[in-house]
Amino acid sequence: MTAETFASLLHARPTGRGRWSARCPAHPDRNASLTITQGRRGVLLKCWSQGCAVASIVAALGIRVADLFDGPALTPEKAAQSALVSAAREQWNRQCRAIERARVDRVRDLENIVDGLCARLARDPENAALGSLFHRTIDKLHEAAAVIDHQPPELGGKRLEPPPNSVEWVSAALVEIRATFDTQTKTARYERTA
Repeated sequence: MTAETFASLLHARPTGRGRWSARCPAHPDRNASLTITQGRRGVLLKCWSQGCAVASIVAALGIRVADLFDGPALTPEKAAQSALVSAAREQWNRQCRAIERARVDRVRDLENIVDGLCARLARDPENAALGSLFHRTIDKLHEAAAVIDHQPPELGGKRLEPPPNSVEWVSAALVEIRATFDTQTKTARYERTA
């Protein structure tokens, strides 16, 4: 496999001759911290953010370390499976980033409310209802901040798990997608004839 082929799997951007930069698929990467370089005998990878091992980087794409070195090219099937694993990982990363942004926005909103309540309380320190509201809002702010620090991402009450890094998972997902498609097709045919 060439570095250019590997870079295309990650939608990497070129940074020079024989060099690319992309988000590391082995961890939720916010910036392009993975460098991809064409070496003399294969592809060289380096994660500058988390220091991810090459094995975990390629496993996240559903390929082997041996695929990075000169030898037979990836089969179209293997490249397609690798692209599916990469797409699933990227979708998961996008969902995690959206959840984290929503959590941070909630904390910012609560901070703004606390600031407003604090200013009102400074003008009217004898107002017990305002003081109670201020303290309840601070408690909510502490809870929201603790969620950011300690809880894994959740979507619809269900904990988000990263997609497995294996070709078996992709194959099972393809079988499930095919079965769903077949069921929907049969249902549509039945509804047309009824």
